[in-house]
Amino acid sequence: MKKIIISLRNNLIILGGLTFGVDVLLDALDIQPPIILVMIWSGFLIILIFFIIKSKLLFGLYISALILSLFFLNRKKLKFLNTINTSQSCYEYLGKLQEMIKNNVRFTTRLLGIGLPFFGYVGLCIFIFESNMENFILDTYSSKQLLIKSIMILVSLSVIGIVSFRLSNYLVYGRLITKIDEMIDELDQLKK
Repeated sequence: MKKIIISLRNNLIILGGLTFGVDVLLDALDIQPPIILVMIWSGFLIILIFFIIKSKLLFGLYISALILSLFFLNRKKLKFLNTINTSQSCYEYLGKLQEMIKNNVRFTTRLLGIGLPFFGYVGLCIFIFESNMENFILDTYSSKQLLIKSIMILVSLSVIGIVSFRLSNYLVYGRLITKIDEMIDELDQLKK
Protein backbone atom coordinates (compact mmCIF):
# COMPACT_ATOMS: atom_id res chain seq x y z
CA MET A 1 0.00 0.00 0.00
CA LYS A 2 2.89 2.32 0.82
CA LYS A 3 4.42 1.69 -2.63
CA ILE A 4 1.15 2.60 -4.31
CA ILE A 5 0.79 5.84 -2.35
CA ILE A 6 4.41 6.85 -3.02
CA SER A 7 4.11 6.06 -6.73
CA LEU A 8 0.78 7.88 -7.00
CA ARG A 9 2.19 10.87 -5.12
CA ASN A 10 5.25 11.07 -7.37
CA ASN A 11 3.14 10.88 -10.52
CA LEU A 12 0.72 13.52 -9.23
CA ILE A 13 3.61 15.85 -8.33
CA ILE A 14 5.01 15.53 -11.85
CA LEU A 15 1.55 16.02 -13.35
CA GLY A 16 0.94 19.04 -11.11
CA GLY A 17 4.28 20.52 -12.17
CA LEU A 18 3.41 20.06 -15.84
CA THR A 19 -0.01 21.62 -15.29
CA PHE A 20 1.45 24.59 -13.43
CA GLY A 21 4.11 25.03 -16.12
CA VAL A 22 1.52 25.06 -18.90
CA ASP A 23 -0.66 27.48 -16.91
CA VAL A 24 2.25 29.88 -16.36
CA LEU A 25 3.13 29.60 -20.05
CA LEU A 26 -0.46 30.46 -21.05
CA ASP A 27 -0.45 33.48 -18.75
CA ALA A 28 2.97 34.65 -19.90
CA LEU A 29 2.11 34.36 -23.58
CA ASP A 30 -1.38 35.86 -23.12
CA ILE A 31 -2.82 33.19 -25.40
CA GLN A 32 -6.28 33.70 -26.91
CA PRO A 33 -9.10 31.06 -26.85
CA PRO A 34 -8.45 29.28 -30.20
CA ILE A 35 -4.86 28.63 -29.16
CA ILE A 36 -6.08 27.50 -25.74
CA LEU A 37 -8.09 24.77 -27.46
CA VAL A 38 -4.90 23.62 -29.18
CA MET A 39 -3.09 23.74 -25.84
CA ILE A 40 -5.81 21.63 -24.20
CA TRP A 41 -5.48 18.97 -26.89
CA SER A 42 -1.69 19.19 -26.63
CA GLY A 43 -1.98 18.74 -22.86
CA PHE A 44 -4.21 15.74 -23.47
CA LEU A 45 -1.54 14.19 -25.67
CA ILE A 46 1.30 15.09 -23.28
CA ILE A 47 -0.51 13.50 -20.35
CA LEU A 48 -1.32 10.44 -22.41
CA ILE A 49 2.29 10.08 -23.59
CA PHE A 50 3.56 10.62 -20.03
CA PHE A 51 1.41 7.79 -18.65
CA ILE A 52 2.21 5.52 -21.62
CA ILE A 53 5.90 5.97 -20.82
CA LYS A 54 5.13 5.16 -17.20
CA SER A 55 3.25 2.06 -18.56
CA LYS A 56 -0.08 3.26 -17.20
CA LEU A 57 -2.05 3.52 -20.46
CA LEU A 58 -5.52 3.04 -18.97
CA PHE A 59 -4.84 5.52 -16.16
CA GLY A 60 -3.49 8.05 -18.69
CA LEU A 61 -6.58 7.66 -20.86
CA TYR A 62 -8.78 8.10 -17.81
CA ILE A 63 -7.04 11.29 -16.61
CA SER A 64 -6.96 12.71 -20.14
CA ALA A 65 -10.65 11.96 -20.66
CA LEU A 66 -11.48 13.66 -17.35
CA ILE A 67 -9.54 16.78 -18.31
CA LEU A 68 -11.20 16.94 -21.73
CA SER A 69 -14.65 16.39 -20.26
CA LEU A 70 -14.08 19.20 -17.75
CA PHE A 71 -13.02 21.48 -20.60
CA PHE A 72 -16.16 20.78 -22.61
CA LEU A 73 -18.34 20.96 -19.50
CA ASN A 74 -16.97 24.40 -18.62
CA ARG A 75 -17.34 25.52 -22.22
CA LYS A 76 -21.00 24.51 -22.07
CA LYS A 77 -21.45 26.33 -18.75
CA LEU A 78 -19.93 29.50 -20.21
CA LYS A 79 -22.54 29.58 -22.99
CA PHE A 80 -24.86 31.02 -20.35
CA LEU A 81 -22.88 34.25 -20.66
CA ASN A 82 -24.40 34.73 -24.12
CA THR A 83 -27.80 35.16 -22.49
CA ILE A 84 -26.59 38.17 -20.54
CA ASN A 85 -27.35 41.25 -22.60
CA THR A 86 -25.43 44.39 -21.67
CA SER A 87 -28.17 46.56 -23.17
CA GLN A 88 -30.58 45.40 -20.47
CA SER A 89 -31.28 47.54 -17.44
CA CYS A 90 -28.79 47.42 -14.58
CA TYR A 91 -31.30 45.51 -12.46
CA GLU A 92 -31.84 42.78 -15.10
CA TYR A 93 -28.11 42.60 -15.81
CA LEU A 94 -27.21 42.19 -12.15
CA GLY A 95 -30.05 39.68 -11.72
CA LYS A 96 -28.69 37.51 -14.55
CA LEU A 97 -25.17 37.82 -13.17
CA GLN A 98 -26.34 36.81 -9.70
CA GLU A 99 -28.25 33.85 -11.17
CA MET A 100 -25.15 32.72 -13.07
CA ILE A 101 -22.97 32.97 -9.96
CA LYS A 102 -25.43 31.03 -7.80
CA ASN A 103 -25.87 28.31 -10.46
CA ASN A 104 -22.12 27.95 -10.87
CA VAL A 105 -21.53 27.75 -7.11
CA ARG A 106 -24.30 25.15 -6.74
CA PHE A 107 -23.06 23.13 -9.73
CA THR A 108 -19.40 23.21 -8.66
CA THR A 109 -20.31 22.25 -5.09
CA ARG A 110 -22.22 19.22 -6.38
CA LEU A 111 -19.42 18.35 -8.79
CA LEU A 112 -16.81 18.47 -6.04
CA GLY A 113 -19.06 16.76 -3.50
CA ILE A 114 -20.10 13.86 -5.73
CA GLY A 115 -17.94 13.90 -8.87
CA LEU A 116 -14.53 14.37 -7.26
CA PRO A 117 -14.88 11.42 -4.86
CA PHE A 118 -16.38 9.15 -7.48
CA PHE A 119 -13.91 9.91 -10.28
CA GLY A 120 -10.99 10.09 -7.84
CA TYR A 121 -11.87 6.69 -6.42
CA VAL A 122 -12.26 5.18 -9.89
CA GLY A 123 -8.88 6.65 -10.83
CA LEU A 124 -7.29 5.19 -7.71
CA CYS A 125 -8.74 1.76 -8.52
CA ILE A 126 -7.46 1.95 -12.10
CA PHE A 127 -4.03 2.97 -10.81
CA ILE A 128 -3.98 0.07 -8.33
CA PHE A 129 -5.01 -2.49 -10.95
CA GLU A 130 -2.43 -1.20 -13.44
CA SER A 131 0.24 -1.41 -10.74
CA ASN A 132 -0.61 -5.10 -10.22
CA MET A 133 -1.12 -4.47 -6.52
CA GLU A 134 -4.70 -5.73 -6.29
CA ASN A 135 -3.63 -9.18 -5.06
CA PHE A 136 -1.44 -7.63 -2.37
CA ILE A 137 -4.29 -5.39 -1.22
CA LEU A 138 -6.86 -8.21 -1.27
CA ASP A 139 -4.50 -10.41 0.75
CA THR A 140 -3.66 -7.66 3.25
CA TYR A 141 -7.15 -6.30 3.94
CA SER A 142 -10.47 -8.01 4.51
CA SER A 143 -13.47 -6.99 2.41
CA LYS A 144 -14.94 -5.18 5.43
CA GLN A 145 -11.73 -3.17 5.90
CA LEU A 146 -11.64 -2.34 2.18
CA LEU A 147 -15.26 -1.17 2.30
CA ILE A 148 -14.63 1.02 5.36
CA LYS A 149 -11.43 2.48 3.86
CA SER A 150 -13.23 3.11 0.56
CA ILE A 151 -16.05 4.97 2.29
CA MET A 152 -13.51 6.98 4.30
CA ILE A 153 -11.69 7.93 1.09
CA LEU A 154 -14.93 8.94 -0.63
CA VAL A 155 -16.18 11.02 2.31
CA SER A 156 -12.74 12.63 2.79
CA LEU A 157 -12.49 13.61 -0.88
CA SER A 158 -16.02 15.00 -0.78
CA VAL A 159 -15.41 17.09 2.35
CA ILE A 160 -12.03 18.33 1.12
CA GLY A 161 -13.48 19.29 -2.27
CA ILE A 162 -16.50 21.13 -0.89
CA VAL A 163 -14.67 22.90 1.94
CA SER A 164 -11.75 24.00 -0.24
CA PHE A 165 -14.08 25.31 -2.96
CA ARG A 166 -16.39 27.14 -0.57
CA LEU A 167 -13.50 28.61 1.41
CA SER A 168 -11.55 29.76 -1.64
CA ASN A 169 -14.73 31.10 -3.24
CA TYR A 170 -15.53 33.06 -0.08
CA LEU A 171 -11.99 34.41 0.32
CA VAL A 172 -11.56 35.42 -3.31
CA TYR A 173 -15.06 36.48 -4.37
CA GLY A 174 -16.98 36.86 -1.11
CA ARG A 175 -16.97 40.65 -0.99
CA LEU A 176 -17.88 40.96 -4.67
CA ILE A 177 -20.79 38.53 -4.40
CA THR A 178 -22.02 40.31 -1.27
CA LYS A 179 -21.78 43.65 -3.09
CA ILE A 180 -23.84 42.32 -6.02
CA ASP A 181 -26.48 41.05 -3.57
CA GLU A 182 -26.56 44.45 -1.84
CA MET A 183 -26.90 46.28 -5.16
CA ILE A 184 -29.81 44.06 -6.20
CA ASP A 185 -31.50 44.61 -2.82
CA GLU A 186 -31.08 48.39 -3.18
CA LEU A 187 -32.50 48.31 -6.71
CA ASP A 188 -35.44 46.21 -5.42
CA GLN A 189 -36.15 48.85 -2.78
CA LEU A 190 -35.92 51.64 -5.34
CA LYS A 191 -38.38 49.85 -7.64
CA LYS A 192 -40.97 49.68 -4.83
